[in-house]
Amino acid sequence: MSVKIPEEKLAEIRNASDIVDVIGDYVQLKKNGRQYGGLCPFHDEKTPSFSVSEEKQVYHCFGCGAGGNVFTFLQDLEGWSFAKTVAHLAGKAKISLPQVVESNENQVYEDTSKVDAMKKAHQLAASTYHSIFMFTEEGSPGRVYAQERYFTEAQIEHFKIGYALDEWETLAKVLEQNEFDLTIMEEAGLVAKRKTSGYYDLFRNRLIFPISDNNGDIVGFGGRIVGEGQPKYLNSPETPIYQKAKTLFHMFEARPIIRKKNKAYLFEGALDVMAAWKAGIENAVATLGTALSQDHAKLLRRNAEDVILCYDGDKAGREAIRKTIPVLENVGCQIQVCLLPDGYDPDDYVKEFGEEALKAYLEEELLSVMAFKMYDAKQTKNLQNEGERLKYIEDMLEAIARLESIEQEHYLKQLSNEFNLSFQVLHQEMMRKERKATPPRQQQQTERHKDTVKSHHAFQTSRPVAAHIKAERMLLGYMLQDEEMIWRVTERLQDGFNIDEHQALYAYLISFVSQHPEKGIKEFIESLEDQKLAKLAAYLLMQDVKLECTDAELDDYIKKIEQYPKLLQIKEKQQAARLEQDPILAAQKQMELIRKKRELLGK
Repeated sequence: MSVKIPEEKLAEIRNASDIVDVIGDYVQLKKNGRQYGGLCPFHDEKTPSFSVSEEKQVYHCFGCGAGGNVFTFLQDLEGWSFAKTVAHLAGKAKISLPQVVESNENQVYEDTSKVDAMKKAHQLAASTYHSIFMFTEEGSPGRVYAQERYFTEAQIEHFKIGYALDEWETLAKVLEQNEFDLTIMEEAGLVAKRKTSGYYDLFRNRLIFPISDNNGDIVGFGGRIVGEGQPKYLNSPETPIYQKAKTLFHMFEARPIIRKKNKAYLFEGALDVMAAWKAGIENAVATLGTALSQDHAKLLRRNAEDVILCYDGDKAGREAIRKTIPVLENVGCQIQVCLLPDGYDPDDYVKEFGEEALKAYLEEELLSVMAFKMYDAKQTKNLQNEGERLKYIEDMLEAIARLESIEQEHYLKQLSNEFNLSFQVLHQEMMRKERKATPPRQQQQTERHKDTVKSHHAFQTSRPVAAHIKAERMLLGYMLQDEEMIWRVTERLQDGFNIDEHQALYAYLISFVSQHPEKGIKEFIESLEDQKLAKLAAYLLMQDVKLECTDAELDDYIKKIEQYPKLLQIKEKQQAARLEQDPILAAQKQMELIRKKRELLGK
């Protein structure tokens, strides 16, 4: 049933949802004066251009033009409706929403029962698996296996580890007894349908660890077989609430530590993360049976600059690192590599050498990307063979040529010492490769600015802003912050604004404050259905304007606004005068128009 959300309830949710806290769940924000800055989540960039105002409760990206308030942020980023956004924020703030107030109006509370049912079922499943593991005789195979893997009580509690019985319908019966629709549970990846009739559990005889989304809701499970059997590891399938390419194991739990340290450890699997956590590496995450995606990389970069890749040192592990490095580099991450010794995963390393040894190894045995490339290349070449040795040196010079000058000198010296070659000769050859690889000037500029997004919005431009446009923006900025300015402007401004978007926002603003004198600017921005105008309003609110606009400043802004159409008319007449056949008459007209222009400008 659709319901109207009362205005007072919206106000309560709005006041309880600080925009810095909400956006901070998605973006690593840093205080910069009166505002917070970070990497824009709406487009790819390496230099932060995204700004959030705690005072005004708005955000704006100076790179792509995205902007708005706490509601529009979640709507645009998550693709949610307004009603779903309100429900989400209400849930975070523990504010109850109405359930049965009917309305025929456009603003409705959407029916999200299927997604809600899936998440509630996953929570019930996690609780069931954990209870079986902790408190039942039937869960003893899981406990024995956990003891064999040296799981601690702290690990079990932190990761909510559970056990799925070696039976076919344990969870299916629990779900059915709690009145969950098993057809939806199949879609949620918790049960599977039999060919004949009925449903059976997807996870059986497995140590279970829940997988949370970015909001902390359990959306899937990973399972490790207890004893022999295949597949050894099993993850939940893709579902409406779980997308592997957008989810990192332990990200929600590790995010505060990742942000505090500005560093994340990326492992290949969930059990690796558990072993690292046990050793004191709490800022550890892992992919879930997939290669690192662009979305994974963006998620990491929004929370930290430094990423340490902790993969196996074997051929498969090195290949995975080679594929992962450019994905992380493309979003601006600083990367180091920690290669685990051959034959060891973090769990094995802890068993043999202890937790402190693993922690020390993960913190100290780190390679730069270039050092990893050199190590990796050596694994596939016989450096005793002259041809392969020369090919290795050629390949490394090409890679070194792409580094900064200090790094270039460091690795050239390393090559020189390792192969007893002249530093000068290596440097000259590297410079030749660098020149050969350098693109033409125009292409260089394109590469340099490839992460800069040119906005299609009229209010986003790097070129000098015309005086009348700047004046209109300043007045609108003042009006959005001070209601009294609205009436001061309307008293003086005769014909409105010249830019269509500015005039539209001006008209909406006057109408809103006239009809809703008790409401503020936050409500005004929410009332703007035109997203272009909402983004414009957010941009104008982010302008750095003085607390008060004097009468002299106001008169100057209005003068510039009202001068523009008159100057435009003079320009059109000047163009027409150029077409005059009589040169004397043409000169007279031009002189008269120049006089009028100077008079208008007060010169």
